[in-house]
Amino acid sequence: MTPLENLEARVEAWLGQQELASESVDLPPVLRSESALVVPSCFLHEGAAWCRFTAIVLVEVEPSLPLLYRLLAMNNAALLGAFRLFEDRCLVYSATLPGSTLDAETFTFALRHVAAMADAHAPELRAVAGGRPAVQLTREEAPCGSPS
Repeated sequence: MTPLENLEARVEAWLGQQELASESVDLPPVLRSESALVVPSCFLHEGAAWCRFTAIVLVEVEPSLPLLYRLLAMNNAALLGAFRLFEDRCLVYSATLPGSTLDAETFTFALRHVAAMADAHAPELRAVAGGRPAVQLTREEAPCGSPS
């Protein structure tokens, strides 16, 4: 079993324990928090497996200097993770952890932390950036540049 396959199997088991298993083999599991869609994903980088926790907060945001300055300030204050604004006007909060040392407790903490950060800052960010809350999206809308 490769490091990525090992991590994917552990993540799937942890999500199953939290009753967050994917609805489809082709789609990642999605946790709906109060203000965001949280998606854990696994990937390989330079031979090591990593787990990224992404909270999709807003879509169709209006980029502006006040928004970028606010994101920089928020990222400077964050201990784990960062807000990111993508070219397709999707605003997310994400954190990435190495798969080699990831255990169930840390996985659950990271999942909850990313959701909590998104929920805590979504109202302020929406006031500055506009856009639509990601929780209003359906799977068919394929947020953040995902293939439809």
